[in-house]
Amino acid sequence: TKSMFLAISGVGQEKYNRFGEAFIKEIKAHINTNKGTGVRLVKGLTHVISYELFLEGKSVEEIAFTRNLSASSIIGHLVKIRDEGKNIDLKKFIDTWTFNEILSGMKVLGMKKTDPLKPLFDHLGEQIGYDKIRLALALI
Repeated sequence: TKSMFLAISGVGQEKYNRFGEAFIKEIKAHINTNKGTGVRLVKGLTHVISYELFLEGKSVEEIAFTRNLSASSIIGHLVKIRDEGKNIDLKKFIDTWTFNEILSGMKVLGMKKTDPLKPLFDHLGEQIGYDKIRLALALI
């Protein structure tokens, strides 16, 4: 990501403007080409790969299957990408009823966005997953 590239010692805005996108594209291509050959994603890049698959039109479930991750992890990746400034409509991943149930549960518990999720999960009868709870919190 841009912020990760700019965090490299000796790289400033000018170098990013000249080389950043090309370097990032090459790194992602290398990782995608060498999957399964011992190449590991640099910690912090995994959400970018999920986002690339999302941009290709894959569903959360397809991305999760392709990457051998949970749907909850993929939702987390998309929330992180949105928080980094990308325009992702997260509302399409949660229905109105579920969103309203989560908000109602938060209100009953007097919960803030930064509070632990377990009490809300329990309050909702363990019927609404943590991924949906995290998604609703990202939307409020």
